[in-house]
Amino acid sequence: ARDAQYPFTEDYNGEQPDGFTWMQATLRHGRRWSAAAAYLHPALKRPNLTVKTKALVERIEFDGERAIGIRYGQGGPSVSARAECEVILSGGTINSPQLLMLSGIGDPAHLRDHGIDVVMPLRGVGQNLADHTSSAFIFRRHDGGPFQRNMRFDRVVLSLIRAYLGKGGFAADLPFGITGFLKTTPDVPAPDIQMLFWMGATTTASPWLPPFKKAFTDSFSVRIMPMHPTSRGHVALASSRPEDAAIIHQNFFGTEEEWETMRRGLRMARELVASPRLKVFGGEEIAPGADKQSDAEIDTHIRATMGTVHHPVGTCKMGPDTDPEAVVDGELRVRGVDGLRVVDASVMPDLIGGATNAPVIMMAEKAADMILGKEPLPPADV
Repeated sequence: ARDAQYPFTEDYNGEQPDGFTWMQATLRHGRRWSAAAAYLHPALKRPNLTVKTKALVERIEFDGERAIGIRYGQGGPSVSARAECEVILSGGTINSPQLLMLSGIGDPAHLRDHGIDVVMPLRGVGQNLADHTSSAFIFRRHDGGPFQRNMRFDRVVLSLIRAYLGKGGFAADLPFGITGFLKTTPDVPAPDIQMLFWMGATTTASPWLPPFKKAFTDSFSVRIMPMHPTSRGHVALASSRPEDAAIIHQNFFGTEEEWETMRRGLRMARELVASPRLKVFGGEEIAPGADKQSDAEIDTHIRATMGTVHHPVGTCKMGPDTDPEAVVDGELRVRGVDGLRVVDASVMPDLIGGATNAPVIMMAEKAADMILGKEPLPPADV
């Protein structure tokens, strides 16, 4: 990457995000450390915490315009849980707007279409859906790499045991340790793509062991993720039944700007793999093929392979009183009602230039302070 004049950064969440670097992840003692493991599990012994599993929340209950609890089912008759102070909704970018709409908060016309009484008309509920997408070029390796070697049956079994015991090793790692946040044109103010190297034939690999089974053909892929999509989708109700999944209209690549960014990123990946240092490893371009050079051919490949990166945000967006589509205020309180907040990625008004996991954890910590009435921390000197 340095030979190709791309920068290197020690920390893409720091002052200088541009460049290639190692992936960051929430890990502890060699294992993935989820928010549940970090925050919920240590609190399970608290007397003021009750966790209900396999429960479906049907609606938020109101007394006038004040949220007073929820109605939920758990395999039997529906029951109510009353809130002494507030109801905190953390259903995520899909389920939070769905539950608000089921409870009478949303676009009045849409609610009436499903026979739901309007508690508070907020037309922004379910709108402004944004998500990251990705597409990849795949290249054959000249020789089998570390991923292929470690997938030999006897090796991978030992690796799985080590990983289960929290001892690290091949099976405890992800096959995409190198990433880059890059600019596809010099005039953009911040990186507009993430480039991710997948270090092996992860979609076709399987354990192998001679003489019983030959090793799979090794390959690697370079995945491009545009960081700032400009198209917006929406989430809508399929019916007034909480059991029915919401309708999700992503509207991916709804603008020409998104197509152009993805094309530029994929061409950058192709050029990087063709550089002298990487040509030692990279062989034939398997998909879409080196002969596919035109915009139309690359677009066909994008349509056939593109998928979500699972970073949906925006369907209960935060905003000022002057924004007619704002659902929550600066303290995550749902506009027009009392005793109700939304704390999840749905409140982000726009999509950040990276993964949403760490920012949502930060938002939750900040929300906890606001709920408790704590004073904000003093500004940091950075």
